[in-house]
Amino acid sequence: MGYHVEDHGTDVLLVGEGGEDDGVVGVDDEDSDDFYAVDSDSETDEELSGDLAMYLRKLEGDDTPINVPKAFTDKQQRRQSVTAAAAHMKTMKSEWKNMAKEVKKKNEVKAVTSAANAALRAEQVRVRSQKNRDKKDRDRELEEVGAKLKKQQKVLMVR
Repeated sequence: MGYHVEDHGTDVLLVGEGGEDDGVVGVDDEDSDDFYAVDSDSETDEELSGDLAMYLRKLEGDDTPINVPKAFTDKQQRRQSVTAAAAHMKTMKSEWKNMAKEVKKKNEVKAVTSAANAALRAEQVRVRSQKNRDKKDRDRELEEVGAKLKKQQKVLMVR
């Protein structure tokens, strides 16, 4: 692909030599600094430096950015920002998973703790009720012993 050179008519094109596609959309043959003017009617080639060729294109009203290193660095920065965003999301996902695991562990601990607390409360209730039963049994025994003693005293008094 070539570009028309000013002051040479429409038959003269700037042609890039040895350029590799850098993947930037809308920028062609800017990886090469070897541009030369080709007259379609003749075999003679007029060498132009890459910067001059880009400058001539800019004079012709081409809106393509002529700063290839800037375009390349912009592309690299976009790539890095996308990569950085992906890495950030990956980090955030792992943090979210870790937080979910922590919450799950806390809930399990709470469940175990609440089960243990429930068992402890049940044991306390059982012990308390056993104490109450034992107390009632002692009171009943004491009442029976007291009643026997009263009977014996009555019997002794009557004699």
